[in-house]
Amino acid sequence: MDLSSILSLVSGASDTVSSKSGSSSSDVEKVIAAALPSILSGMHATSKSDEGAEKITKALEKHGAKDTKKAADEADASEGEEIISTLLGSKSDDVKNTVSSSTGVSAEQVTAILAAAAPVIMSALGSQHKETASKTASSSDNISNLLTSVLGAATGSSSSAGGLDIASLAGSLIGSFASSSKTTSKKSKKSTKKAEENVAAELISGLTGLFTGK
Repeated sequence: MDLSSILSLVSGASDTVSSKSGSSSSDVEKVIAAALPSILSGMHATSKSDEGAEKITKALEKHGAKDTKKAADEADASEGEEIISTLLGSKSDDVKNTVSSSTGVSAEQVTAILAAAAPVIMSALGSQHKETASKTASSSDNISNLLTSVLGAATGSSSSAGGLDIASLAGSLIGSFASSSKTTSKKSKKSTKKAEENVAAELISGLTGLFTGK
């Protein structure tokens, strides 16, 4: 399962997330696609501590036992906010503001969307965690293996955020944006794709700065 597959699974629950967050489905999909790379980076950074790894593992196991639709139906805003806070820590507000600036969705709506979507994202990741986790490995190592399987990229790059290769995240994000275009006109599709790539590049630049301090 790669990043695009996770986006597809989460998009399948976008109507429910939209209803719970009071946002349009298109805004939900934009925000999730934009925020997912930083959520994965935050997950990797948080999992480096034993306490953080245990919190993430519990969330993955809890929500991974449900399909994404059920996770969306049962999603609790306060629980979703706690998940986002755990993953992003002190950078939570900065990430939300960066996503807001890049997508044109208000910071308040970004917060509501992520709170409603967080259990759904953990459900999608949790199903993969079942396949990659080893009983003999530490929680931190299992989370690292999960992210490597999702991203298909090694960690530890000099351009990484929390240990994840930002270039890989950028490529996956841009590919997801480009493949999501439903415009039928070739000219419109080309201009839409270019605009989405520019948004993705701007977003990754901002998130890289947040997680690397550059």
